[in-house]
Amino acid sequence: MRRTLLISFLCFVNTFVYCQFETKIIDMGKMSLAVNARGNLFQTESGFQSRYVGENADFLRFVGSWAMGIENDSRYASINTSTEKECWPGPIDTLTSIAKDPLDWNEVWTVSRSEVEQHVLKFDEPNYEMPMSIKNWPAAHKQLHIWAYLAAFVDWNDNGIYDPENGDYPDFSGDKAIYTISNDQYGEHLASGTEKLIGEQLTELYTLNEFGFENVLFGSTYFINRSDRTYAPFYFGHMLDFQLGDSSDNRIGTNVS
Repeated sequence: MRRTLLISFLCFVNTFVYCQFETKIIDMGKMSLAVNARGNLFQTESGFQSRYVGENADFLRFVGSWAMGIENDSRYASINTSTEKECWPGPIDTLTSIAKDPLDWNEVWTVSRSEVEQHVLKFDEPNYEMPMSIKNWPAAHKQLHIWAYLAAFVDWNDNGIYDPENGDYPDFSGDKAIYTISNDQYGEHLASGTEKLIGEQLTELYTLNEFGFENVLFGSTYFINRSDRTYAPFYFGHMLDFQLGDSSDNRIGTNVS
């Protein structure tokens, strides 16, 4: 039985392939934030940290996901932090449960509302040049045995596939969005010391061009169980390492409502 878990959050003020995984920088309001293709948030592999624009002040070292599931008293987990990475770019083959080559999926996707609005108006015009952000949205892949809806899209012609040349376009929240696909199946689990969850993480971050939200980043992470196990219980969370002040005075609060 497969389960999908949605975690929402707000952020205020051997056969491994080793390479530099892609990172995109989000510039918004007074903040500059990094997002990595592994699913790591707010730190590049070269050490860039989130900072206030125009100031030499890092305020958030990284955000990483921790996940654990239990079946028949056996633990399965993944840790994805700045120093302990058990997630890799890309999805998992739905037939074989083998992770796809991370080099083929080494990407962080970005798209804006203005690009989509122009696409809707002009996609059928002869001289229209489609933005790469819409053309390469990860719903448009050509690999077999991958979930057809890895990334949400509006099916303009209602044919069940993502074909933006016929009017389809990415479906996302906010005015600008950034998207990653990662899994814990590809590499070894040396940090957690457990068996693999065999799960995908689909993370969407987005911003709003509205007064009062200039320095707010919204996000959602979907965890999809691609194994044949039923985890009960299952835990998922984000580890945040703030850099405000020093390591002795960092604080975090949660608004439960």
